[in-house]
Amino acid sequence: MCVCSFARAESLRPHVVLIQLNEPAVGDKVEPLTKVGVFASDAWLSQRGECRVNPGRSAIQTALLFGTSPLQQGVVHDLDWRRKPVDGETLADSLSGVGYQTYFYGAWALGAAAPYDPESRGFHQAHYFEAGEEDTLTDAWGTRVAQPVLIKNTKKPIFIHMAEGRHLSREMIFQTLAGWVKDNQQPTVVVILEAGVGSKKKFYYPAKWVCLSNQNLSDQLDVNADWDLYRVVRRLAALDVEPKLDLAFFHRANWPVHESIEKNRHRGSLVLGQDLALIDGLHMYRVKDSILNFNESLDTAKYQQDHQALLAAHGKWWRMTGENLYNPRAFDIGSKDHQVVRLTALDWQMSKIRDSENGRPTTSAMVYQKYLVDILAGLKNDLEYKNKFPAYSGSWAVHMKRPGRYKITASLLPRDTKNASHRNLMKLEGGNAYIRLGDNVATLRVTKGATAITLQTDAGAGITDLECWFTGQLALTRELGAFFVEIERVGDRKFDLQAKPQD
Repeated sequence: MCVCSFARAESLRPHVVLIQLNEPAVGDKVEPLTKVGVFASDAWLSQRGECRVNPGRSAIQTALLFGTSPLQQGVVHDLDWRRKPVDGETLADSLSGVGYQTYFYGAWALGAAAPYDPESRGFHQAHYFEAGEEDTLTDAWGTRVAQPVLIKNTKKPIFIHMAEGRHLSREMIFQTLAGWVKDNQQPTVVVILEAGVGSKKKFYYPAKWVCLSNQNLSDQLDVNADWDLYRVVRRLAALDVEPKLDLAFFHRANWPVHESIEKNRHRGSLVLGQDLALIDGLHMYRVKDSILNFNESLDTAKYQQDHQALLAAHGKWWRMTGENLYNPRAFDIGSKDHQVVRLTALDWQMSKIRDSENGRPTTSAMVYQKYLVDILAGLKNDLEYKNKFPAYSGSWAVHMKRPGRYKITASLLPRDTKNASHRNLMKLEGGNAYIRLGDNVATLRVTKGATAITLQTDAGAGITDLECWFTGQLALTRELGAFFVEIERVGDRKFDLQAKPQD
């Protein structure tokens, strides 16, 4: 396995393009990038190889942008609140720091509001959508995503990260990029990762990578995992690269959101060395030429010293990783006045309230727009469905950046939806609305037919929990969480409380 680097003066930084492609489905006919347009000419040199990628789109994107095991950044699952990496410097941050203009286009898998959106992760410009199979709650409702238009003829070097997804196809990427390269006759490197992740979660999946350059390629480095491509881009851009570690740490991750983190400390883990591997903290296997041989298990009693050394290395890695796994990944609120932050049930964490039956409401991430619309239609039109529907709510971790007065608006669907059917489904059936911010709970009477409720309240600075829910929408007094909440800082603290239903 090998990687390319630029043969150039240290002061000359090339344009760098990093592309994430999904593995083609069986039977799909796809044309490799090296055969498309300008890349098919002899002016472009290429190197290629295979590597391992972590299990999940969020995991792969984290590895590419942070250069570490995704679990080390707290990333556990694709489509719930645990897809968000903790705060830290990304590849885009580093490149921006040395003068690059940075752009992201396509499927963003790491969170949709500050500090987890692309703009908060070092990209100067971004056109993106959630990396799901269908439109999710965080995506625009009823708005088509425009095809990217890449910047041209800039005096600064450019870093572009493009990720294939439902609104940005492989063909669109190739066509857009080929035209852009043709118009920008400057030193350019294109690094492509083509990876597929199956439904059965493994330690890692096989993937292919390609490096293309319109300049000479020199130096070869081993690329064993997706995070090694982070190192490649840094080297291409003449940034410092830390020495490669002797051990690689993989994890199946993807455990249920309600399950104990510590329960998965060893279960699902893989410590991969040059000669030996440790799985689940218990089972050892032989490694040869970077290939793990599952057919050659070893007796840990005979390899006790090696077993203890791998366990100790895993323990050190876990101490660093565990801290980030417990990080609540709070959303930034109130950095600027009147800057609206939209929270959705895709990022629900466990509910903090007691329901009407003195238990906890069911909490699971609401991912797709279509599924939510179907649920609300069922509650409106099917009495039996409504009677059986359980209490259902969730909370968000929020970081109130400054003390002040905050306006909170809660609804079942986005307030700005233009769809007449959706506006009918989001009408409330009366009852009460509750907004819990930290230990403070406000209760509002809801007018039948209102589409949202709005409250203004004082809050101090710091990290706390926010939860909004309604009664009167389900049978009896069961709670139904607000799937959408908008929150903004509107001024300095006051002492009075203002609340009103919104038509």
